[in-house]
Amino acid sequence: MRTIIITTAMAIALFSCKKDEPVIVTPKPNVVETESYMPLKIGNYWIYKNYDKDSQGNETERAEIDSMYISRDTLINGNTFYIFEGTNFPLAKSYTALRDSGDCIINNNGKILFSSTDFTNILNYSVVMNGSDTVYTSTGKMYNSTPQISTPAGLFSVLNFKCEIFMPHPNSNVQNPRFTEDAYAKGIGKVYKSFFFASAPSFIVKKLLRYHVSN
Repeated sequence: MRTIIITTAMAIALFSCKKDEPVIVTPKPNVVETESYMPLKIGNYWIYKNYDKDSQGNETERAEIDSMYISRDTLINGNTFYIFEGTNFPLAKSYTALRDSGDCIINNNGKILFSSTDFTNILNYSVVMNGSDTVYTSTGKMYNSTPQISTPAGLFSVLNFKCEIFMPHPNSNVQNPRFTEDAYAKGIGKVYKSFFFASAPSFIVKKLLRYHVSN
């Protein structure tokens, strides 16, 4: 049986192939503002608590604790990227390379993960395939209307990057489309994340537990 995990930072389809469609976005320079929402400094770290969230919004703590830290920087195609390493349930190990690009945070594949100014354009679009069959499409953009988010580390005002996940052949017990979220607080970084297993109606959310950042 194939298990599919849907996240915002990257759409993961186990044993599937992903085809990224080109997205044209003209960023407006605002480097300081963007970096303040995702502080890119070596030594910064974030620790998250995981929860199950049912279709009614009820949350139950899980045992897993995740941690991410910026271990170093590196040059990729002439640009400086910061390397995030750690754990990211359900992955035992996680490795991500990010950089600031104008008013956007992007990964080493060129995918936009956050913008501090663009709340209009679609920032990334992906199609996940299984052979010739479309498993799902992912359409991501920014939202600034999200209320404050409460986490064990505190109450934060956030900007929210949401992805609409549409599955042409969904299970009968799940909503379609569904949304994943990555919420960023100014001066802190990512404080909240949600994702789901494609066959389950519930979500898994990550909430900031502790952190250390140097802006």
